[in-house]
Amino acid sequence: MAIRTVIDANVLASALSGNSKYHWLIELLLEEQIELFVTNEILLEYKETLKTKYSESVAADLLLALNELPAVQNTPVYFRWNLIVHPNLNKLVDCYVASNAEYLISQDT
Repeated sequence: MAIRTVIDANVLASALSGNSKYHWLIELLLEEQIELFVTNEILLEYKETLKTKYSESVAADLLLALNELPAVQNTPVYFRWNLIVHPNLNKLVDCYVASNAEYLISQDT
């Protein structure tokens, strides 16, 4: 059974590099050992972060891949919890709660 996970944009962007300490996340996602839960807001943040760290084409290619991977689930969020002061983290927490995820992986504190 796949581990239900929400991943921050900075971690996902870092994980693309084979030299990254987070690259194992991409490998597990491709092997369907983790199930990645996202929202439209999170996908937008992925796009913006990837455009900044890599390029427009890398961002477009990764979003296309995420839409095709069976281990990626777009989760509707019906309630905004606002549990954290940082607004970018709140969207991750909301997805985490809505998807009943087991892990939320972020570099932010």
